[in-house]
Amino acid sequence: MFYDGTEDLLDKWVTNANEKIALPHELIVVDNTTEQTIPKSDKYKLVQMGRNAMQFAGRRAGVYEADGEYVWLVDCDDIILPLKHWEWDEDLICFNYLGSEIDSDKVFLCDKSYPLSYTASKTDFFKQVWHQAQKNMVWNKFYKKDVLLKTYSKLPEGLEFSFMEDTLLNILNIANVQSIRFETTAYYHYHFGTGISTKKMYRSMAQLKRVISGLDIACGIFSMAIPKRLQEESGIQFM
Repeated sequence: MFYDGTEDLLDKWVTNANEKIALPHELIVVDNTTEQTIPKSDKYKLVQMGRNAMQFAGRRAGVYEADGEYVWLVDCDDIILPLKHWEWDEDLICFNYLGSEIDSDKVFLCDKSYPLSYTASKTDFFKQVWHQAQKNMVWNKFYKKDVLLKTYSKLPEGLEFSFMEDTLLNILNIANVQSIRFETTAYYHYHFGTGISTKKMYRSMAQLKRVISGLDIACGIFSMAIPKRLQEESGIQFM
């Protein structure tokens, strides 16, 4: 998904993705820019939102256009690491990632990395700790597309918001997941501080307003979709 100010990253992103993914794949580029400035190309499938519809709607539109069995929701300003083999069939595959801070050459493994590779099922694992184990971000996961579509089908069309969109999607999606795989390999390099949600300082009200855009929508959906008992069991509650 590309938004205003990231257009110059397009060619580099496409090249890196094709070089690093040694598996049959398709690239879907979501144009979430205000003026729809992303060009059409035979190198990727272009999804034009017609405006800046924000993250939740943009990612949702991209999933709808996907032809593959699994979907990887990546950010345009990060780096995909080598993915050479595919040997999974779980509903959700979570993996480690590398991180780096803005204006720093130091690269580190995620602070809460998965220490061993294993598969967990709904019955023997998802009790109290699922939301901590899967983590909130979308880019360290391979989602089975049919599971995501089932999650989206329970939500009204036209939802446009930014705040907590990744957390909300993972919380709702876990209800449809029957098996989950944890992998120790890092397949993604995340740049902290480059995205609007990971800035250490906001220099304008416009930036801050965008971050919290849709707060009432996100909280409202969570409260309606997750029964109070499950909120308490998961350890996540909204007042």
